[in-house]
Amino acid sequence: MSSFSRYLNYKLEKSRLRTLVFAALSVLFSQAIIRDELAIYYNWQTPRTGLYALAIVLGIFCTIIPILETAEMKNRRNLDTLYFFPIGRAKLALVNYLCGWIQITVIYTATYLFACGIYLTGVPNFALIHLLPYYFFSLLAGLLIYSIVLFLFEQANTVADGVLFCALGVYALYAVFGSLTYVVELLVDSPNHPLAWTLEYIFNSFWGCIYAPLNNLTVLFQNLIEPSQILDKQILKEWYMFVFWGVIGLASAIGFFFCFVRHRTERIGDISDSWFGYRIMIPLYGYALFLGGGISRIIVLILMASGYFIYRRSFKLKKSDIVVLLCSIIPILLDELLSLIPASYPVTFG
Repeated sequence: MSSFSRYLNYKLEKSRLRTLVFAALSVLFSQAIIRDELAIYYNWQTPRTGLYALAIVLGIFCTIIPILETAEMKNRRNLDTLYFFPIGRAKLALVNYLCGWIQITVIYTATYLFACGIYLTGVPNFALIHLLPYYFFSLLAGLLIYSIVLFLFEQANTVADGVLFCALGVYALYAVFGSLTYVVELLVDSPNHPLAWTLEYIFNSFWGCIYAPLNNLTVLFQNLIEPSQILDKQILKEWYMFVFWGVIGLASAIGFFFCFVRHRTERIGDISDSWFGYRIMIPLYGYALFLGGGISRIIVLILMASGYFIYRRSFKLKKSDIVVLLCSIIPILLDELLSLIPASYPVTFG
């Protein structure tokens, strides 16, 4: 047996108890939801699958497992032991990637099979033929989430920073899409303007969350399985967003391997200065909140400054941090200037 196989078996054996416990909890959780949904059918004659329970389980563990699986790589003492094994970094990265995904697949498959058991013995008028394709497509959507979280966590030099990167990454594109749409709507002075409508159609903030593909996929299959539901045509029209997220998922998987191999061991425990971490997340969320409103701009500025204090682990900021904070004035001025444009003379394009 090769060193790769031995290490993979070692990792799987080490995580076996955790996998079994998570699988048991997931089955209990999903069974409770599905049975409640079926109870609604028996009382009100409205068949509901509760299929979203499977999506919740998959989404949760595609977020938790990559963090748990690679957290030991953020401890310098553990790294000295891990790199002692006769296995290259590329293979070590592959072991971590495969081990985490195998755990998720086992947990989700157990949950899925128990759910199918209820459907097969429960309501007879579900179109259960769609359950099998849902299993495979949902796993693909889960793999997308898993790869993104794994990539974001790899950008950090500490576990705490990694968890924050993952949390901030969940809605990063939502903030980008929402800000773009908001700015254009201000410029054209109408959300019904062709330019605003087109931008909202292409960059729908509804798709900005990393869980959106899994959620929307589940909605489509719920509509197909439940006889009382009408297929959501809006999601079908935006099929290209599944491709968009698929590209991001693939890029994240490649990025994880690239960064894992190149990550310098001596940086573990130091400040996490990746471009996919605080450097981008702080101004991205800060400027998005400035533009979107709904929260005091002073509070946003305090939150941004606090983010930099956490980033630098000091109250002493670098010049680049101060520049970003000062540039936060730009969204404020932009918003004020746009508000001065008379409603009867909107800015038009073309």
